[in-house]
Amino acid sequence: MCADLAHVAKAISFTMLSERHYLLVEFGSTAAVNNFMELAKHFDRSEMIPVRSRMLYLLPNSQFKHSQRPFPKQIQVENVLSDQQLTDKISQAKNVSQQMEILYIETRLTDLGTRLRYFISSILEDALKGMFPLVQVEPFGSSFTGFGKNKCDLDMVLTFEDLAQNLVKKKRLMYLSKKCFSSDRMQTQRSLETLADILKYFLPGCNNVQRILQARVPIIKFRHDILGIDCDLSMSSNRSGIDMSELLYVFGELHPDLRPLVFTVRTWARQQGITNSTPGRWLSNFSLTLLAIFFMQRRKDAVLPPASKILIELAKTKNCGTKFGIARHPGSKEKLEDLLHEFFSFYEKFNFTDTKLSILNANVVKKPDFSPLYIENCVEPELNVSKNVSADELQRFVVGARNALWQMECTTERNSSGTWGIAKLFEHNEQPVPHLGSRVAFHVKKLFESSADKYTVQAEYAERTKLEVQDGDEKAVVSKDFTDTGVEPVVSELHESRENYTQATKKKKDRSSWKF
Repeated sequence: MCADLAHVAKAISFTMLSERHYLLVEFGSTAAVNNFMELAKHFDRSEMIPVRSRMLYLLPNSQFKHSQRPFPKQIQVENVLSDQQLTDKISQAKNVSQQMEILYIETRLTDLGTRLRYFISSILEDALKGMFPLVQVEPFGSSFTGFGKNKCDLDMVLTFEDLAQNLVKKKRLMYLSKKCFSSDRMQTQRSLETLADILKYFLPGCNNVQRILQARVPIIKFRHDILGIDCDLSMSSNRSGIDMSELLYVFGELHPDLRPLVFTVRTWARQQGITNSTPGRWLSNFSLTLLAIFFMQRRKDAVLPPASKILIELAKTKNCGTKFGIARHPGSKEKLEDLLHEFFSFYEKFNFTDTKLSILNANVVKKPDFSPLYIENCVEPELNVSKNVSADELQRFVVGARNALWQMECTTERNSSGTWGIAKLFEHNEQPVPHLGSRVAFHVKKLFESSADKYTVQAEYAERTKLEVQDGDEKAVVSKDFTDTGVEPVVSELHESRENYTQATKKKKDRSSWKF
């Protein structure tokens, strides 16, 4: 039907959980889209609110209701492997390097996923342009850097980019508009609040709208139920998120081994509890991606350039139209397996205490504050993108990297008896990782029962911090000394305090018997 009315450049057929069939059609021109839209009509006013949108519903036709006509050749159907299918495919790989390639290819965001995310941002922009002709809804984040996974969220920012150029024009006629709030933050909050109502009540497919307006960066969260994508929408004149997305995309394009490495490291971190889906004091996928980039910059052959050089070339390309001046790396001759091993070895012994990681200049400098982990923001160098990371979680990453090295040395060969390679690396370690500042699980009241109970607490902690280290065919049980954590001095001090308190109470009772 579409091809009969206008030139169709590409069409992708897909299904969602609702088992309905969808068709994403790319026309050859904007005029063709407008001509096709003129053929659509609204539902009855008593049933639906009439809204013009590029999401259309095709009513069934009685003569084609039972037709089993196959799809045309130009329609592409994309199938995503299930978790079990992915595990089976990884297990059939010949080596660890091939496992990493399979993990990256099968879990990365597909071409269909990227197109659907651009489609959501475009229909949202269309809905607002009737009242705000200068508005732009720009997607950014992992969906467009090449590091995004299937079913990843869509981040969008609402901007008025052409407003500055519009004010330069020498015209006497001015649009009459409402006055803004005195505070930019208040203006953003009120605008997003109104926009949230528009999404909730008028735009088809947008449901579960949540207003998070008191956050440091106010956002609207919603889910596009028809396409099954969770979305975050912010409003700002700051393009740092968009610029960072462009920079990460270029980094991924410059070296073919970077993205498979990042996907493997992030999957390992998620399985080991180093990262978390909710914000907090742990490392994020963004921080892990920057750690992988910095590692590639600091290698002996320096396979990735400093971010400052890339930003200069991007500015020349945008402003002057010149060709991007940094050549793509052809790829190293070494295996991805060796690259992963070198990544863990690099950070297992890295000095996080005194140094700041500068991806902008591809070097290490003295840390300007006492943050456990300091990764310089390439777009805004005065900011630390990992300021939220605590010392405990950083140590968890370091210890996890050390354990991963041991695991890789033991399970790099393929075997038919069980999991091996990165599949073995992804197995969750049920034993607690001993690290600085570990929380000791015991009852506080035991500290005050008797001095002998101190050794019971010590035994409990030693039992909880045992690690089995497999070396060849032999297993050694390593127990972390209780005194290494600094807990015993605290226990001793508490016992001394208890004894001092008992003596002071006894003296107080003796004094109460005095008579004057």
